[in-house]
Amino acid sequence: VSTQSTGTLSYRSSLTHFVDMLACVFIGLLALAGPTSAILCDSDVELDNVQEYTYDIGHDAADLDYWRTYQNSFIAFGEYNGGDPTVDSTIEAGYYTAEGDLVYKTKIDCSANTWKAIVSSDGEESVFLEGDLETACAEGDVFDLFLKIHQPHLMSWVFTGQPLQFDERTTLFLERKERQRGLRVPTDHGADTASQFRIKTTGSAVLTRFAFGKCFIWPEELSSNCTEVAQWVFLRGKSGEAGGLGVFGTNNGGITVECAPTKPQYFNWLQKKLHPDRDSKHGASYCCCVDMKTGKLHENDKKWCMEDYLKPAICSVSNLRW
Repeated sequence: VSTQSTGTLSYRSSLTHFVDMLACVFIGLLALAGPTSAILCDSDVELDNVQEYTYDIGHDAADLDYWRTYQNSFIAFGEYNGGDPTVDSTIEAGYYTAEGDLVYKTKIDCSANTWKAIVSSDGEESVFLEGDLETACAEGDVFDLFLKIHQPHLMSWVFTGQPLQFDERTTLFLERKERQRGLRVPTDHGADTASQFRIKTTGSAVLTRFAFGKCFIWPEELSSNCTEVAQWVFLRGKSGEAGGLGVFGTNNGGITVECAPTKPQYFNWLQKKLHPDRDSKHGASYCCCVDMKTGKLHENDKKWCMEDYLKPAICSVSNLRW
């Protein structure tokens, strides 16, 4: 059984790990305060109502020996604080190369109630897609913005649960099976050449949090209610069911949080469907020991997680009633 601590892979006996996972039943019940509401992110930082933030990924985006897959997410949280956002508030975010060349950008204009997806074309910025916001910006409301990288030219912007794109195409998976995908992003520079994410706001729109990685995340203010967290995650996922975003979603539909069966306001102590990170050997979901009140990873330490592919029997221990 493999686990990770401070970036170094170590090995523990199956029995020892099994005992640890059982112990987290009681820890999950007793734990109180913890880290922010994200699991297995490379970065997750609180921001103090700033209007500009830059993040360098710190490693070659094309190095799949390091990242395992291209699929990473940039996530920003914010709110409209101190004025009517429909007057002059905008949110602009983009992914750039080390030389400053644009890969892919979005701009949300609250006064016009519109969005744009922008690419680089022959060295110039060009609008790829545009449309209207489904929900108008409103003073006091919160917002979230995802950039999900799927492949070098397959990327998705999702703003407060709305995909900032439309139309699909049919591609072949492993040259055998047809599947639906979003449109190819026709930009000069693919995501595999990028190194920096930038976001800035104007007017009353401010940033309160930023995260990056192959991680699982939700707004801090929802952490006291697992049912609300599960719904928030579902509405941004790839489920084809009513409410899900299908091919434009940020996570596979099977990646979710599980609530306690008899008291669904609490999180199940062992989460079995968490997004695999870059250290996953098989791309299988993780099961992790969490705080039942907040859903946060115990001690913010990956030693309380394991890949379900390796020991599914241990992950199924959560079916027991303690």
